[in-house]
Amino acid sequence: MDGTLVKLNNFIIGDRLFDIPVYQRNYAWEEKNLEDLWEDLYYLDASKQHYFGTVLLKHSGQTRDLDLFKKFDRYDVIDGQQRLTTVLILLREIISQLKAIDDEQLRRAATDLEEQYLVQGVHYKLNPLGNDGDFFQKFIMGDMSAPDPDALSQERLMGAKRFFKNKLNGEKERLSSEEFIDFLIQLKQKIDDLQLIRYDVDSESDAIRIFETVNDRGRPLSNLEKTKSFLMHTSYLGMQNEALIAGRLKELNDYFSEIYSHFDDVSDTGHFDRLRLGPDDVQRYHYINSISTVDRETRNPLDNLKRRIRDKLRSDQDECVQYALNYTKDLERAFFAVKDIIDTYEKDGGDLSTRIGKIFIIERLGRIFQILIASWLRFRHDTDKITAILALIEAFVIRVYVVSRYADGTGEGSLNRLAHRVHSQDLCYEDLTEELKRIIHHYSDDQRFEEALRSEGFYRLLSARNIKYLLTEYEIRLRKDAKENLTLAQAEILSNGNKWQVEHIWPQRPVNADEMTEDMTLQHQQHVHKLGNLTITAWNASLSNKPFEKKREGDPDIPAYEHSDLRIQRVLRDYSEWTPETIRAREDKIVEWALKRWRV
Repeated sequence: MDGTLVKLNNFIIGDRLFDIPVYQRNYAWEEKNLEDLWEDLYYLDASKQHYFGTVLLKHSGQTRDLDLFKKFDRYDVIDGQQRLTTVLILLREIISQLKAIDDEQLRRAATDLEEQYLVQGVHYKLNPLGNDGDFFQKFIMGDMSAPDPDALSQERLMGAKRFFKNKLNGEKERLSSEEFIDFLIQLKQKIDDLQLIRYDVDSESDAIRIFETVNDRGRPLSNLEKTKSFLMHTSYLGMQNEALIAGRLKELNDYFSEIYSHFDDVSDTGHFDRLRLGPDDVQRYHYINSISTVDRETRNPLDNLKRRIRDKLRSDQDECVQYALNYTKDLERAFFAVKDIIDTYEKDGGDLSTRIGKIFIIERLGRIFQILIASWLRFRHDTDKITAILALIEAFVIRVYVVSRYADGTGEGSLNRLAHRVHSQDLCYEDLTEELKRIIHHYSDDQRFEEALRSEGFYRLLSARNIKYLLTEYEIRLRKDAKENLTLAQAEILSNGNKWQVEHIWPQRPVNADEMTEDMTLQHQQHVHKLGNLTITAWNASLSNKPFEKKREGDPDIPAYEHSDLRIQRVLRDYSEWTPETIRAREDKIVEWALKRWRV
């Protein structure tokens, strides 16, 4: 496959049209990519040439114009669509600027450029895939007022249009009219002179295979994009009926469009970033749930999926093609489950939303999301059942990871196997809940859970965030018992370590430490870091090492427990003194509550 060095204008101009095939990614360039291209062109010496990368094409046939005499050659763009799309958007904005100038000759020239580069007759030069195609032609290449984009790729297309419009408007304000016209002409000439290497491939199979191994402007394909192209490739190889191939490839693409749409719908919520989840993670959880729980496979799900499908292709092509479709359908359901979970959390407002929020706020989803997805898909229709399952998932995280401090990954194999059985409908609700309880008891039964809560070094063993989570949950319990407002900015308290801090009621360094007896010093060492001696405060610096009486009643210049917005502090005003006995008594209350709160 030999490449041909061509200038961009010679590549675009002519009786040829470019299509984005179904196995391609959607438009993905962000502002940094746009800025790089703009600066490359803006600072490029007009006398020099700029290499614009490679473009891989496959000739896909011909299209007749409406007059039946003119023909257009159609090409699938295998690699280079991001750059080609972006440079056409920039040309669109340059042409729009030229058409807006009060000069008839410039306007006629701009109209000619429009037909050469953007649309010839009724045919657009570039045709993106799916819903993006109509959006691109009407609102990016055309002058129609754009509605709210339906997908992230459409937002990025609109973002590119706005980016270049703003850049050109900035030059328009900076330069005189004559200088601005010269700038537009020179910028268009720089684009014309961009050099690229054109490669042509002969077959659909080669096109899909090559797409899987190349990247555009240094942006590597994600595992999800590789999966899409691989499944299309193997489906193409496994189907003998040419009339059915196009339909099957479109069917696969439609499912992947749904997958990307589900992910795009929730990616802007911030939950994926906060929970450190990405599309490759969801694909891995789906592999565990639907295919295998073997650890060496789950570490490289795409490679093992390929191995399984290739084995099927060798043994039974029809089975391979059907397997690829079934896998894609099921993968779409997994992404829908993630979207539905996040949508429910944000919009439901009821107990189910609260339960999801408890799991999210702990931020330990990496080892349990597979069972969450499987359970959601299986029992989402029954609110009582899915709420009870969410409560057990939260109890697992709190008892095993947070309080008993097991290493991340503990119990993952058991949860993987359990999620796989739920997904396979090999486990009813009652058996699922009993298995979850068994796993929790195996690692952190009531005795171990209580021992961990009563540890002398509780403060030092847990992170401040985890301690604040436990204490804010206890705060909610105290408010409920007192019939107070249950609204609590729990997320802010957990995330804002500069304001909200864990405080030792009996200070770590008491101001009267020199006056304490040997026995009292020992008692202090044994109790200062215990759960019963901890609270949450926004005034840690003010309270500092002051004695309990000062913290309880306050001074004119410092706040006190009785002034706190948190009931967990205000109830401390009821204690006449703070001693090892009161610490143990308060610890008893909190431990009793925790055993009930995360009961299994």
